[in-house]
Amino acid sequence: MKHAIVNLAVQVWGWRLLKTAIQQHRGWVKAEDSPLGGLRLVIWLPLYKRS
Repeated sequence: MKHAIVNLAVQVWGWRLLKTAIQQHRGWVKAEDSPLGGLRLVIWLPLYKRS
């Protein structure tokens, strides 16, 4: 049971870290069911064009 709680805590921490990093770059991330089974992460980041 302890292993499952630690594993869940690591997953939540990782998700928050990923989400924060993406949002700081003005993008977004969402998790959804994959049609192949499992999890699909959709990440969108804006293109940056140097002037």
